[in-house]
Amino acid sequence: MDPTWRDDAADDDLDRRWSATLDAFEAAPKVKPLPTSWRLPTLRRSPWARDLNKQQQAAFEAMTTAGGCLVWGEFGVGKTTVVAAAVGAAIEKGHSVLLTAPDERAVDDALTALIGVDPNGQSVLAPGVVVRLPIGAVADAVSDHPALMGDKAAAALVRRDQRLDAIARTEQANRDDPARSSELWLRLRVQEDDKDGGIRRLDEQRVVYDEWLDWTNRRGLLRNEKDEFLASAAATQKTLATYDGADAKVSTLTTDLSSETRQRDSRLRQVQALTAQLDEATRRRAVQQSQLAEIQTLGPEWDEQRAVLGESLDDLNDLIEDLGDALRLPREELAAHEARASSIEQRLDDALSVREARDTVQQRLQDLQREVDIRNLAIRDCEQEMAVRRRVLGDPPAWLEHYQQVDAAGKFSQVHRWEEAAQQVMQLNDELVQLSAQRAKVEDDYQQKWLALPGEALVIAAPLDALVLEDGLANRRFDIVIIDDAGEADAEKVTFAASLANRTCAIVGGPPAPPRDDIEPDLPTEPQPRISAAWPIPSLADLDEQFPWRVQARPAEPEPEPEPEPEPEPNIFALAGITDQLSAEKHPRCIVLTR
Repeated sequence: MDPTWRDDAADDDLDRRWSATLDAFEAAPKVKPLPTSWRLPTLRRSPWARDLNKQQQAAFEAMTTAGGCLVWGEFGVGKTTVVAAAVGAAIEKGHSVLLTAPDERAVDDALTALIGVDPNGQSVLAPGVVVRLPIGAVADAVSDHPALMGDKAAAALVRRDQRLDAIARTEQANRDDPARSSELWLRLRVQEDDKDGGIRRLDEQRVVYDEWLDWTNRRGLLRNEKDEFLASAAATQKTLATYDGADAKVSTLTTDLSSETRQRDSRLRQVQALTAQLDEATRRRAVQQSQLAEIQTLGPEWDEQRAVLGESLDDLNDLIEDLGDALRLPREELAAHEARASSIEQRLDDALSVREARDTVQQRLQDLQREVDIRNLAIRDCEQEMAVRRRVLGDPPAWLEHYQQVDAAGKFSQVHRWEEAAQQVMQLNDELVQLSAQRAKVEDDYQQKWLALPGEALVIAAPLDALVLEDGLANRRFDIVIIDDAGEADAEKVTFAASLANRTCAIVGGPPAPPRDDIEPDLPTEPQPRISAAWPIPSLADLDEQFPWRVQARPAEPEPEPEPEPEPEPNIFALAGITDQLSAEKHPRCIVLTR
């Protein structure tokens, strides 16, 4: 058992699978074939089985039908042919397949048999369908195939070569662009190094001059606005002078109205008091007249009473007449006071209107002054900005005259052409950066697809050791698992591979194959380096003469006898009770291929 291989796998899970598989294979010759837990439509009539003999067709059907089987046969009976046909038929049906063997040779033999063989006239080996995962050398027929190796399949799926070629062509066109190598570019590069007589600097200062001119025009507009506001303010000041004395007039009229109002109120109270007395006397007279009218019809005994009431009525009449005379003057004075108060109120309203107009004019004058102050601040800012640009230009009118002379000579056109060429080169450089990012994206897509292929490809072809070394196969299972040359592999590795099958597992093998002529011994292909000394290496005798005190070497101890090599562990067929053709024919789950 290979400890390195076991360390890479999950020990507990592998031990459990190993025990279960051993129990199943040891019990297989003694019991009837176990029924399958699912059914997969047979591929017996598949065109891939057309050129197979009866034994090979039986093995083909077992490999493509639900359940598990053993295929045993000597070297040269066509086991690899059956394996290739089963893989091709499974690909056409869309079933995932794991094709594995203990060494690279057996895997490559099956793939080589599959290359170029397609009874339907259309290759099933499209990129990403079958992926070969090597851990050592790969046969030339497989490595040279455009779609079997993972790197070539990933490159084809992401169109790596086409995309990189397109990027390379674009990059070459970018480098060949006339803007990079034109005579204009080379000649004007000299002018860039301050050898152009200040033309480029003069051209760049045109923006500063335009700004100075804008600020100058703005200052002129602000000054015009300021002058307009000052003129309006002067006119408003004259208008405001016409309203002098408005406050005094309002104050005088307010005092007169208050005095007249007090007198009017006093006369009003006097009239109201006299009127109340007159009304009371009139009411009493009406009562007494009513009483007198009642007793007029009575007898002489009421004469005295009638005389009293007559005298009282006479007194009331005199009182009413006196009150009427007393009311006449207060009423006249009240009417006069009301007329004067009304006149004063009218004049006061006029005075208030004048004062309100005066306040409006005064507010207008303040607003105009505020606008003038705002224009003064803005003019000061404009002059500061003009001074900043004047420090760059010097004398702006003189600068403009010089600029116009250079412009008339046509020298600016060269600067503009240089700037256009420089801009084109900057754009070309930006395009190169983008192309570099696109190239990195293509390589990233290629790497991601290469890493994902072990988990995505329909068929995985790999040696047994790759099953635990390849991260992409850690949690993957397959519809069909075919293990070729299983008799040459450790039983636990075969068991682990078989445990990845969901529907069908075919274990293929036979007696040890004869040595192949096309396999060369594993010898170094390059000459081994030789050790060269910078001085002659002394012998032991020379060392003894120079260093007599040197400890003499002890006599060599006898070498221990070699331990007997452990007997090889039984392979998967031996564990199932199959050691030769006879035992294979007796096994109920084994199909034997003969010559």
